[in-house]
Amino acid sequence: MGGKSEKGEVMEWSVANTKAFIEKIYERVKNGQLQGSTFKTTTWEEINKDLFEMIQTNYGVDKLKSKFNRLRQMHRDFSTLLARTGVTWEMESNKVNAPDEVWDELIKKGRHYKNFKKHGFEYNYDILGDIFNSSTSTGKLSHSFTQEPPNSNEEKAMEGDFLTKGIHINVFDDEKDDMKGPRHKRK
Repeated sequence: MGGKSEKGEVMEWSVANTKAFIEKIYERVKNGQLQGSTFKTTTWEEINKDLFEMIQTNYGVDKLKSKFNRLRQMHRDFSTLLARTGVTWEMESNKVNAPDEVWDELIKKGRHYKNFKKHGFEYNYDILGDIFNSSTSTGKLSHSFTQEPPNSNEEKAMEGDFLTKGIHINVFDDEKDDMKGPRHKRK
């Protein structure tokens, strides 16, 4: 899923290219270059240049932004999966175990879930959590000052909804900080 280049050539995002891209955006996040939920245009251009030097593929800024957003959604979907009762993830084998009814329900909601069932999570979940949790504000618990405050039942429902919608689940010890893949056994 890479779209086409300006010349009409098919551009694929291999797992290796995606991991290289994640490495480049993670460097920028650690350096404090993430502005809200994205980077400035000049930072995107630098990422594109650095990525080209690394993998000899010029995706262009627009395709990098699209990939960034797809990774954010993938991370959110995997977090939603891990937050479900009865779901476990064996990091060493990268196998996700869940009851069939959970898979059936989630596969109807998003295409990533079918891949998670077959392949687990192909990228470093914890690194993506560092990238997207520092930048993703959902606004799920907010309400306008023109609205009446929620009553306790509404507030409980909002909180329950918030707690089940794509929150990063910490599954690693924070002893290592590299891009080599899963770090430690699940806590």
